[in-house]
Amino acid sequence: MGFRVGCRRTWLDTAQRVLGGFRMIVLNFIAVVVGAALAGSANAEPATGTRLGDRLRDGYVMTEMEAAAAGQLMSNCMVDHQVAQVRSYLSATTQAEQKASGFGHQAELDCMNMVMTNELSDTRQVIFPPDVFRGQLAQSELSHLQPAVSALAALALQKVYARPWFAMTSRNVLVDEMATCVAETNPAGVAALLKTASYAPSEGTAVKALVPNISVCLRAKATLQANRQALRAALAEALFQRVAAPDEKRAPSVGQ
Repeated sequence: MGFRVGCRRTWLDTAQRVLGGFRMIVLNFIAVVVGAALAGSANAEPATGTRLGDRLRDGYVMTEMEAAAAGQLMSNCMVDHQVAQVRSYLSATTQAEQKASGFGHQAELDCMNMVMTNELSDTRQVIFPPDVFRGQLAQSELSHLQPAVSALAALALQKVYARPWFAMTSRNVLVDEMATCVAETNPAGVAALLKTASYAPSEGTAVKALVPNISVCLRAKATLQANRQALRAALAEALFQRVAAPDEKRAPSVGQ
């Protein structure tokens, strides 16, 4: 029996209202079916040619916490297999650069069994908004760059935050500007957030600690209504981009 694994509909609706329309990235993973799981009496079997039935019919739907954990697990695996390619993919500023990164299909095949429902599933469909998926990849990349993350200094507030990679994220530019500002003015706070588990109480505490930075970093009269996962993804990518492009022109460090 097939299962569709993903986020609850209410979560996707929220993300669409906040960040605008976006296309879904659909990753399909096929696992080996255990023969014993399909065993049954001859009388109970459907007619020849109809045994597969509706392989993608709705089944178990993960909670938001489970979906976030599964997505991060998948991202960790993909980065472990293609760390350099993912880094190039996230750093790309054009579609041509993304394609040239070499990231994609092979990593999906290598990690096809990392997102599990149960041992009886033969088909799993995992759906992530592209901005959240980028954030999960960025968080996985940062786990390989901890010395550089720990060395980041808090920088002075700038009047304008504009980065060429904004065009590739599928986020509202206001969200990327805010996230970049927070990652530059309080990198330690963002790093602390990324050490927590998604939707855990500790994550909420870390987000609250960043609220003063978020408030200062939002454009005048702008409001932020992103849910935890979308906000976490934006901050993760902003911190990764800061580490990935250390020579980018920025304001002096605080206190200089």
